[in-house]
Amino acid sequence: MNKRLIGFFVGLVALVLVIVISCVVFIIGDVSVEQTSNLDLQEEQLNSILEDSGVVKYSSIFGLDENIAMQNIESNNPFLKVVSIERKFPNKVIINVTDREPLLNVEIEENRYAILDRELKFLTVVETGDECLKNTTNISGVSISKEYHIGSFVKMNWLSSLIQEAERLSYINARFTTFIKQIEYRVTENGNLVLFKTNKGVSLVTYDTKDFLVMFNAAYTYYMEQLPENNKSNGYVVLADSAWTWVDSI
Repeated sequence: MNKRLIGFFVGLVALVLVIVISCVVFIIGDVSVEQTSNLDLQEEQLNSILEDSGVVKYSSIFGLDENIAMQNIESNNPFLKVVSIERKFPNKVIINVTDREPLLNVEIEENRYAILDRELKFLTVVETGDECLKNTTNISGVSISKEYHIGSFVKMNWLSSLIQEAERLSYINARFTTFIKQIEYRVTENGNLVLFKTNKGVSLVTYDTKDFLVMFNAAYTYYMEQLPENNKSNGYVVLADSAWTWVDSI
């Protein structure tokens, strides 16, 4: 047997050994759920998350699809957010979860409202009088398609952009709902308006255009730095003749 053939067989044996060892060592043997301090999930709930994930014990850790596992968990557990799914080599998987806070409410039919979080995830449906409505910002003038369901994410680009900008200004979750009590999307002949009613009563008026966030920032700056306190309880902050001002009606 020539040296080349011997080398081939030695290489083949080495490859088989590597495959066998990998199949034994890199097999998922432990899957656990880690929760943030604001959560207190019970054993039954933790087991349910593991089952929902679809992560199979004794399968290859290299075959794990984190995105699919995240989607499986979040679609079955609307109030949970999967922060990350970690592979701890050689054989451990850790699912990190936290909770989602209700932020917005949108009427989907008479006296029934969809509750959304900061990522516009559809968390649940409540009825008029529910305490959750008092602690979330109402969105009016928009509708949620029936294609959306509890556990899915609603697509409204202007609203997502607004939330991100508000968070940049430190209006996050409870601060957001405390400051902005209602958001109205109003279709007019001169363009689509977005009105933000503040906790003091006055509304900041912007247009749904490519400059939407620029306008929101400008209106907010005027409200904070120039609008007299006696004008903050009612009326509207609007852009008129290239300058921001207060008017009593629009």
